[in-house]
Amino acid sequence: MPRPPATLSLLGALLGILLGAPLRGSPFLGTSRAAAQDLPGRPRPRTDSVPLESGFTPDPIRFSGQGGGERGLRSLGAECEGFVGDRPARVLELTTDFAFLRVFAVSAAPVALALRDASGQWRCGAQRLGGAVMEEGAFAPGRLEVWVGGVEQGATVGFDLAVTEFRSVGPSVGGVTTDLNIGLELEVEAGRFRDRRLRRGFLPDPREDGGTATGSIDVRSLGPECRGFVESAPSHRLTLRNDFDYFRVQLGDAAGRVSVVLRTPGGRYLCSAPDGSNPFVDQDAWPEGDYLIWVGPRQRGEESEYRICYTEIRPAEGSVHCGSDRMGEGVSRVAIDDEDDD
Repeated sequence: MPRPPATLSLLGALLGILLGAPLRGSPFLGTSRAAAQDLPGRPRPRTDSVPLESGFTPDPIRFSGQGGGERGLRSLGAECEGFVGDRPARVLELTTDFAFLRVFAVSAAPVALALRDASGQWRCGAQRLGGAVMEEGAFAPGRLEVWVGGVEQGATVGFDLAVTEFRSVGPSVGGVTTDLNIGLELEVEAGRFRDRRLRRGFLPDPREDGGTATGSIDVRSLGPECRGFVESAPSHRLTLRNDFDYFRVQLGDAAGRVSVVLRTPGGRYLCSAPDGSNPFVDQDAWPEGDYLIWVGPRQRGEESEYRICYTEIRPAEGSVHCGSDRMGEGVSRVAIDDEDDD
């Protein structure tokens, strides 16, 4: 008696399994695992996503690419301007909360930037930073889409994209370098003025020291915010005994315009040299290790006394002094002692 077709198909399928070669088209086996990934309606693996947690290194991370297209950003976010393609330029998978994260795009042509966070909210890059379009703020864990495009429909623009937790990091051509040899002494056990060794929860907060800003080494090649002149030996050596969720290095009471250059344990340079306020470097994640700090005048040959302060109080949470200058608004932490936490 002939076997029914369904029985033959079942026997063929079982034979295929035993031989390690499933029979294509078998109604009982369906499609292969590889083919299933390409089925319409199934999300493809996000091979371009980048996992990111607070305290990531190196910081900033940088990407290059091309953006633009026919799709209006306004169709995605009502307040967004510009035109993009069918997919984001980069996807960041935030694995932790970020109290502060900055994303900015630099291009020789007009460029548009938009972020879509894990909640579906769009942030449309309306802020400017040194000629770059930027978005910054607090972000919850989850998928963060970064869309980069042109301001004209159909235009294609090349761009450099940077992601950082440092408020002092801004746009620059080629990025922040760690390899330039401009004559700075890096293998030192101590700075020219007082050094500090601090761990989280140190008191009093802030710790305050002083020094004299002098120097003749031009620091402009070290990074986007670097200006002024320093000595070869660092002014201070700061050792953080453990990781900090937030930390700030602030200058105060300077007689003239001064700048601060900070070298991280990873070898990056962070600088601050504002024209109308006290220089500072801060961020929401500082790894433990040794930091070298140079303080110098904005003009070669000048000399200026200054105060330098270290604090883990966020400006929005309390008020701390650096010399006679205020660093925040609110109430101060109570000072208890004046010894380093060794």
